[in-house]
Amino acid sequence: MLTKVCTKCGEEKSLECFYTDKQNKDGLSGVCKTCAVEYQRLHREANPEYSKQYRKNNTEKIALQGKLYYEANAEKIALQQKQYYKDKPEKQAARGKQYRKTHSEYITQYRNDNTEKAAEYRRQYYKENAEELIAKKKLYYEANTEQIVEYKKQYYEANAEKLAEQRKLYCEANPEKIAATQKQWREANPERCRLGRQRYRTRKKSLLSDFTMEQWESCLSYFNHEDAYTGLPLNSPSQDHVVPLSKGGGYTVDNIVPCECNTNSSKGNRDMLTWFRKQTYYDAEREKKILAYLA
Repeated sequence: MLTKVCTKCGEEKSLECFYTDKQNKDGLSGVCKTCAVEYQRLHREANPEYSKQYRKNNTEKIALQGKLYYEANAEKIALQQKQYYKDKPEKQAARGKQYRKTHSEYITQYRNDNTEKAAEYRRQYYKENAEELIAKKKLYYEANTEQIVEYKKQYYEANAEKLAEQRKLYCEANPEKIAATQKQWREANPERCRLGRQRYRTRKKSLLSDFTMEQWESCLSYFNHEDAYTGLPLNSPSQDHVVPLSKGGGYTVDNIVPCECNTNSSKGNRDMLTWFRKQTYYDAEREKKILAYLA
């Protein structure tokens, strides 16, 4: 291994420990990188105004040098940053928090201007660091369970309608995916499904429950085998309790209308009229037809 003696500290080091300097015969600086960095640090501390003024007078030059260096050493810099984040996570987290606090407007604007780029970066980063991120998330959740639960509760209460609309749009766009996921969950959690059905039956037994198969056929015929809310033909029909079981609605002919499973899920346990009038498929004539049937 080729070596060279630093003129400052007198230590013999490998050539990689010296900056390039074309003025010297060997093309390397006489002072090692460690000594050079230390000299620059002491100089900046002793001459703060000079350093500040120099940066002010040479802004474009410094920016260009930084850009050229980054382009020539992108992989090296990325590895150094990754190692730094790994060695000093708390310090880096504090710096990141401070930066986000002082540059919030810039960050928001950048995300708005580069939505696809930012999404692709997050996907790629998650793909490369999935196990580490999952482990961190698990540890954080275990250490902050109460705060997280309380935050989610408050957020849901403040954004109930917004979240419901998001779920509705997602369900409409991904019916097959949702069906497959639900089927997989039921197969993996038979006991929880059994308990859920048992609670449902218990709740029904405590309320009036006299809806018959003949009444159901009549109900389907009245609505022409269409979703009572959307007006579309029924592919996966379900019985919607207009007044939910959780709010005292019985399993009776004057409280059941036919609708698609995803429509039923979208309505949940909300008031029928309040919910229906907010939907994109709301129709005043269908509302009259529903009310006439229930009367």
